[in-house]
Amino acid sequence: MPIYGKLSLLLVTFTLMVSAAIVSVSLWSTNQYHAEITQLLNKELASYIIKHQQPLFDDTGAVRDKVLKDTAMHTMMINPLVEVYLLDADGQILGHALNTDDVILTSVDLEPIKHALSGEAQGPIYGSDPRLPKERCIFSVAEISNNGVTEGYLYVVLSSQLFQTLAEQLSSSYVMRVTFAAIAALLLVLCLGLYLGFSRITKPLKHLTDQARSFFSEEQEALTTSKELPADELKALEASFSVMQERIKSQFREMQQSERLRRELISNISHDLRTPLANIQGYIETTLLKLGELDEEQQKNYLKIALKHSKRLGNLISALFELSKLESRSVSVDKSPFPLAELISDISQEFAIQAEQKRVKIKLQPGDNNYMVLGDLSLIERVFQNLIDNALRHTPEGGEICIKLSTDNHSVYVSLSDTGTGISQDEIPYIFDRYYRSANATPVTAQSGTGLGLAIVKRILELHNSRISVISKPNEGARFEFPLPLAQ
Repeated sequence: MPIYGKLSLLLVTFTLMVSAAIVSVSLWSTNQYHAEITQLLNKELASYIIKHQQPLFDDTGAVRDKVLKDTAMHTMMINPLVEVYLLDADGQILGHALNTDDVILTSVDLEPIKHALSGEAQGPIYGSDPRLPKERCIFSVAEISNNGVTEGYLYVVLSSQLFQTLAEQLSSSYVMRVTFAAIAALLLVLCLGLYLGFSRITKPLKHLTDQARSFFSEEQEALTTSKELPADELKALEASFSVMQERIKSQFREMQQSERLRRELISNISHDLRTPLANIQGYIETTLLKLGELDEEQQKNYLKIALKHSKRLGNLISALFELSKLESRSVSVDKSPFPLAELISDISQEFAIQAEQKRVKIKLQPGDNNYMVLGDLSLIERVFQNLIDNALRHTPEGGEICIKLSTDNHSVYVSLSDTGTGISQDEIPYIFDRYYRSANATPVTAQSGTGLGLAIVKRILELHNSRISVISKPNEGARFEFPLPLAQ
């Protein structure tokens, strides 16, 4: 239902509720007013009957039934809406002029009678109705006494059952039906008018909601959400503003991340590239200055050192840009199934010459289980390259690097261990930080690495929803472990 329909329905419902409340209060107050007026006008009716009729009790205190019935019948003939009862001093009904089967109660509550006789009552006073035990009625009452002693009461019911029957018949009369039909017609006109009026008033809101829906359909793709806008205009606007707020926050975070990465990149370049650049510049300047003094072997040695530093500089720059790209989340992870053991075997072949030079063995256990894993082949390849390179640099001659694979129903668990220098427990939390180098690393090992390899490994595995851990002790080697999901 559109917003103008809801507003119309709400206002009509509120109007009906208020109207019903007003009608209910009006009917109640009218009934109370009628009862109070009727009781005031007939307040002395019972006293008048006693004064102008023969005594209702004889000298012995017995009820004169004929006098009572004549009096009651005469009164009811003049006013058919009243009923006359004679009560004793305790409220017991002694006589009346009605059919015995019609009178159900045998006694009347005396509290309202005494309250009425006291003259202190305000508003209508309701007493017992002998013919309707569950109903209360207005009445007129007079005390019958003999020599100051109360013999009984003349109890006159002013709104008899006949009056209630007439009131019920009147409620279904032609006039009432016409009145209700007119009210229904007015409500129908009110509903139509409100619907059209609110429709015109809320037209700009509908136009704004349509624009929000159009914006939402574009932005939900950018935020990779499958939410849908609700039909209600106000809720739709709320959802759209929520998406816009999320989008703006995301853009601010991306800007802050880009700015942070830019600053870090500049800082890293200025700090980490200074040393190899200075070395390259120093050896080239020395070669040029002593061009006539150095023999061919010395010149060749200086140029080899400059070339070595330039290669290290190139590796460092490549690693810096690779890590910055990974951390900026601009890299896309293209996951597909591939054989893990085959990949590890190919990478081991790449390091075969380097391992042979250091007399280090690279083993894959078990090599015959070619598990199919799901991931980005090029990125996972980079993980193993960095881990094997790191292990080779820290493993002394004659050592061993072992890659073990195990599996459960969901993942393949990779364990890469070496027999190198190891890592102390205090250093383990920091080895995946940028430029961190173990205290056990030799000067040659420290110079050969960029300090970014393990940081790149950690970030790539995070992109694959995996987490790498390390177990190591000084001089006992290190073991790196991480899971990869099995291809279904």
